[in-house]
Amino acid sequence: MNDMFWIFLSVAVFMGVLLLIVLIATQHRSTMRKLEIEALKIEQATASGSDQHLPK
Repeated sequence: MNDMFWIFLSVAVFMGVLLLIVLIATQHRSTMRKLEIEALKIEQATASGSDQHLPK
């Protein structure tokens, strides 16, 4: 086939993989922030002595 077709196909696949990596990293960062906020809430609740609201 034409060389330009293979160049286009290679660039398209590279951009697709790069997009997936960025999406996965963004989702992971968002999830980790949510978990960090929950951990801080639990830590504050434990430090204040209100342990009755925490699951055992």
